Amino acid sequence: EEEEDEQEEEENEEEEEEEKEEKQEEDSDNGGTCAGDKFPDVCSRQRDHCTEGSKFYEWMVIEKNCECTCKGSKGRDDSQNDDEDEEERKSKEKKQKQLDREEEEEEEEEEEEEEEEEGYCASQDAFPDVCKAKKDDCKKGSQFYEWMVVEKNCECTCKLGKRPKDEDEIETCKKLTLRNPSQSSTFEDLVAGNAIDGNLKTLSHTNEEEGAYWTAEFSATKVGVVEVHNFQQDCCFEQLDGACVLLQNKRGNKVKCGTIHVESIADNPEQVYSIDCEGKTGKEIIIQLNVPGKRFLHLREVKVTSECEKEEENSEEDSRCPSGLTFCDGVCKHIHMCKKSTMD
Repeated sequence: EEEEDEQEEEENEEEEEEEKEEKQEEDSDNGGTCAGDKFPDVCSRQRDHCTEGSKFYEWMVIEKNCECTCKGSKGRDDSQNDDEDEEERKSKEKKQKQLDREEEEEEEEEEEEEEEEEGYCASQDAFPDVCKAKKDDCKKGSQFYEWMVVEKNCECTCKLGKRPKDEDEIETCKKLTLRNPSQSSTFEDLVAGNAIDGNLKTLSHTNEEEGAYWTAEFSATKVGVVEVHNFQQDCCFEQLDGACVLLQNKRGNKVKCGTIHVESIADNPEQVYSIDCEGKTGKEIIIQLNVPGKRFLHLREVKVTSECEKEEENSEEDSRCPSGLTFCDGVCKHIHMCKKSTMD
């Protein structure tokens, strides 16, 4: 009987302890007082100071005078924050995976193109192995520039000579639609949109400042040539000299296409400059002054074209196929399904 009484007494004590803990949690969740705190009334009134950096944080949390109150408050906030953080983390991971896939596809395409070009140049250059190993020296001022470029020993690798088109092969390039133009500042009413309105009599114009820039967006693609129409007045045409033409991709990374070197109006009366982006991928064009001191950036017009793609010209047999299909392998197919066999 004594053992039974002791066991019953222990069970009662456990039940009382559980009830006490449940009451404390309930009080904390309901914004009430925690009976287990050393100073329940004070803790209840100052529950907003449970967060780190608050006025009474050390006294309430570190010294554990309001352990119950701050535990309940912290639990609610942490739970909510954890949910939000988890959703944000998943969203970022999803976007990152998508960007990684796109970047991998772009890199694979570039590698395939490089391999194809290298294979072609192997039969064109005088010293293909050397040219391939030293292709970074194609730039003016490099150690082997004169031997590779001036003496034309690496004409193909250095892209001085253009690969001849295959029979029935045509190049297609398209003008890209530029949108959402903006600039670092605006002089009077000469807004950024004037540089893409198709009117050479209008002008975009920034204030006189250091690092002035103009930018516009387009659908992400490989870019061929950027055509910049400069201001033609004798007073100001040289302001554009040294401006960089950049592309920005989906990740926000910037790559340089080239620098505008302004010529005199006598040498270049139209003041039109073409910068070759050589198939670099981007979704935004940026023209930025990259010279010391303050200058204006003014542009009459900016045009961007996609990289020229090689397509096989439809043969006479294609007239037997509906629009959009090509005759190959004895049947009508979409061009991408029969391109390989046609090329072979």
